[in-house]
Amino acid sequence: MADMDAVRAKSILDPFKHVFRAAEFLSDALDTAATAERRQTELQNNLEHLEKQQVEAQAALHAIEAARVESQRRLAQQQTEARATFQRDADRTLKLLEDTRARMEEGITAAQTRLTDYSQRADRTIADLDRQIAEKTRELEQTTEAVEALRAQARQVLN
Repeated sequence: MADMDAVRAKSILDPFKHVFRAAEFLSDALDTAATAERRQTELQNNLEHLEKQQVEAQAALHAIEAARVESQRRLAQQQTEARATFQRDADRTLKLLEDTRARMEEGITAAQTRLTDYSQRADRTIADLDRQIAEKTRELEQTTEAVEALRAQARQVLN
């Protein structure tokens, strides 16, 4: 009698075996989708952070460029003043102006060298940030595609 009850119970439960397996698969798929969504959020946050860094780097580059223009304007102004002084007292100030001009040129050369270095570093930083943004965007797209595929599989399983 016990064997009959077991056989009968098995025959009742067998049709539900696939439902339980489908439920387990669906549960795993939902866990995977949740993980993918969390990763997508992380990637989006990373992308936003990189974009912010790029904006900051571009602002720094603009500030450097503005400093260069101001430096050139000041140089032009100083040269004009030097010419006026030379005209008023050419003999007495000639030596002083030559020395001053040499120091100014050294300073300008040093400043231009620094500005070139800053610009090159800013360009490299921006290029690196662009590369990172592109990588993060690709990762985000891949993650989004994976999430959509998992959702489609889950819908198929549910249907």
